Amino acid sequence: MKLLKPTYGSIVLALVFALFILPIGSFASNTDSINQNLNAEHPSNKCISNYPIFERSFLTGSLDSVTEIGLRSISFCDINSEEELYIISDILGTLTFNGLHDIVKQTSDRLNDQIEDDNLRLIFYATIIEYQILYNLDDRSNYYWDKANKLVPYVTDENALGMYYFVMGNKNLHSGNYISALKSYSLALSFKNVNEETKFNIKSQLVSVSILISDYDKAEQLLTDLIRIARKNEDFRSVLYCYFDKMDILQETFKYEQLVSTCHKALSMHSTYDVDECIGYTYYMMGEGHLSLSNLDSAYYYFKMGIEVSMKNNEFKELKDNYKGMAKYYQANAEYDNARIFYQKALDEKTYVDQTNNAGISKALSDLRALQGDYKNSYLELEKYLNNQKVNNKSDLRLATKIVEDAHAYKQQAKLRIIEKERQKTLLQQILFGSIAMLLLVSVLFYFLNKNRKKHRVLNTQISARNKELGILINKYNDTISYLENFAYVTAHDLKAPIQTATSFAGLLSKYSADKFDDKELNLLESIDLSIGKLTKMIDDLLFLSKLDVDLASQEIIDLNQILGDVKISLNTLLIKSKAKIIVESKLPFVTGHRSLIAQLFSNIIENSINHNTTKRHAVIKISSKEREDGWQIISIEDASGGIPRYMIPKLFDLFSYFGDEVNNGIGLATCKKIVKLHDGDIWADIADGIGSTIKFTLPASASNRD
Repeated sequence: MKLLKPTYGSIVLALVFALFILPIGSFASNTDSINQNLNAEHPSNKCISNYPIFERSFLTGSLDSVTEIGLRSISFCDINSEEELYIISDILGTLTFNGLHDIVKQTSDRLNDQIEDDNLRLIFYATIIEYQILYNLDDRSNYYWDKANKLVPYVTDENALGMYYFVMGNKNLHSGNYISALKSYSLALSFKNVNEETKFNIKSQLVSVSILISDYDKAEQLLTDLIRIARKNEDFRSVLYCYFDKMDILQETFKYEQLVSTCHKALSMHSTYDVDECIGYTYYMMGEGHLSLSNLDSAYYYFKMGIEVSMKNNEFKELKDNYKGMAKYYQANAEYDNARIFYQKALDEKTYVDQTNNAGISKALSDLRALQGDYKNSYLELEKYLNNQKVNNKSDLRLATKIVEDAHAYKQQAKLRIIEKERQKTLLQQILFGSIAMLLLVSVLFYFLNKNRKKHRVLNTQISARNKELGILINKYNDTISYLENFAYVTAHDLKAPIQTATSFAGLLSKYSADKFDDKELNLLESIDLSIGKLTKMIDDLLFLSKLDVDLASQEIIDLNQILGDVKISLNTLLIKSKAKIIVESKLPFVTGHRSLIAQLFSNIIENSINHNTTKRHAVIKISSKEREDGWQIISIEDASGGIPRYMIPKLFDLFSYFGDEVNNGIGLATCKKIVKLHDGDIWADIADGIGSTIKFTLPASASNRD
């Protein structure tokens, strides 16, 4: 579960109370008294003193009255006062939550024209974006985000810049770009004059990012600092939220005894400081800790308490978690029907922020049905969920892929189960009919055997003749292939002579007559030289490809780490010029093959990745390996060049297949394919449009990997 942290202030609590606690019937009855109080305010106390009146109206008024009072309260505020600016933002955040997007946009555009200082204007945009990110409105936040980005170069106030980068971190975190979020938060903290509240919120979000990227040591260091600051400020609600993050860390690192101890501390804070918020989550984590320690009775008690208190406090996200915990308890006790009931309750419980954890619950419910042998409903459960699921990030995509794989497996198991049942049902009938069929077959077999003997002789004669014809065709085919290879070699070799002559003449012309040419003529001469160079490179590549499998030495055991070192040396000039980096993510294995060909294979792919880099960044090439179940090694060479379009996949490794650039001649990857095929391997590409590509190929492993 992802908890809402103090970052968003008391407005979140007001939203929860307004939606789930107060009875609908009381809305209209209090509206008149609120309006009277609002109108009675003295103009000198316009904004700050009337903000609590707006909060009360949210708790007791209808949506129309809340909107009216909110807009009137904004009219009392000075948009050029930072303190009152935050009040305006909170009111607009409340209207955003209620879906009044057009009103929020019109009001914010009008107020924007009244802001005199760019620093305040950036803070105003950042706070609006923060609320829209909170309520999953990324498509609407982009409108304000573009405005904020254009404003940043003109802002000098460090507090405003810190707020901007803090919200940028929230945006990256919400979209699953954890590394970018980490950079944004770190940049926000680098500004010295950022106010203490914002610093605390930034560090709190850094904890969340550290947990998501599994940097638990960093997260615990930050939590220790945050708890110290919160206790010093007597902000016990923030201390409690720090405990929540610590619970997540302890659960992820399997420290269940410490998890139970931390939950006891949190329960003590709930009681001592009368903080009821999210107490259901504390009970849930306590139950998870005891369940992992096999203390099933204790786990049941805390999940039960979590359900009761979450219902009482109308904390629906916590209720969802405790339903899920109770389902795990029943599953651990092999009470699968009760487990299924509580998993379904967790799925049916709707929360007002998000339902991303529904994926895990649906998966658990489907696995439970499969455990009971109900493969049909297990498959239907997964298929139904997947049809309704909106995949927003890489994590969701990985889960959706796993669901498809499992669904297919369940469907196959269900088919096998039906087949087995039908087989057992009709076994006796099959034996009976089989015996009858056998008698009939034996009766007619002798008759047809003698009759068809002559036909078999004729067929054998025809087959023998066809085999001879086929042998002749195969010999002609092999002769043709050999002729074409020799033709390609001789043609390419003979072409080099006139090309070398042209190169020499162009060099002499450049050397002795360069002072007689103007700039345009010199450029033409240089173009001739470059074209001749490309033609020479193409001929050399064709020669290499045509004689690739001729007079090959016997295969040997090859250390791919040494091969990569040799390739780096051979490509040193290109690497320095392009400033490209080659990163080996894991030690490469030993394989069996031809050393020179495998070196050429790595060289062609790496050079292709560097030459097709269409981004403004320097190329970064990541190389890794993985052993397949059959012992073959899968080598992956990944780049983020954004250069190869997806439509090229079917013909990427074909000869002369390229897509309009001036660097590639369409031979390099075709050569790679032939090298891999000579080693009985496969080669393919995974391409993400506009992002990059990963070339993967298989090579036979060597026994040296096990030494």
